Amino acid sequence: MTLKLSKFTPEQQFQLNGLFYKIGIWMSHADDAGETNDASDLAEEAQLFDVLEKMAKTYKAFPLIMEMADNAVSQSGYHEKWKTDSDGAVAEAAIVAGMIKTMASKDELAAFKGACMQVATDVAKAYQEDEYHTEVNHGMDYDVLVEKVANFFARISNRKLYEEMNISPAEDNALSELANALRNV
Repeated sequence: MTLKLSKFTPEQQFQLNGLFYKIGIWMSHADDAGETNDASDLAEEAQLFDVLEKMAKTYKAFPLIMEMADNAVSQSGYHEKWKTDSDGAVAEAAIVAGMIKTMASKDELAAFKGACMQVATDVAKAYQEDEYHTEVNHGMDYDVLVEKVANFFARISNRKLYEEMNISPAEDNALSELANALRNV
């Protein structure tokens, strides 16, 4: 059986339609540390739309994923709401995976999990936030400072990996968080 969006309730459809978008926005904010960097946000959002458009065309064996990706792009009237709700993307991805698990084949569930990771990874690779050239801000929150120091040392210890993939340590941690949440379903 091939799972399609029409098999879900309207409330579930709304949740499914926004999930990939929320994952992309959540990943985009993973290493912002409270900063607003228009260049990184624009590059990452452009990458998000690019990956969603590709998924809407290439997941032919998995109509649910194609529909979810297509609707995430086309339902632009919900983008602001989905951005606001993106902090809960990991928990929501696990809930949706559990919902899909009850209705889909193992291959469809694996494809869904892979699609979630593809969105997150592609957005993470879109822009390299440069933590080596951060100016000292004496009004900086202590937690932000600690995170920046931890990220600095993580990049030194595995610098080649992050340079090759263009993924910051904070993004790598976020990818691990998403992968672990999906793995547990």
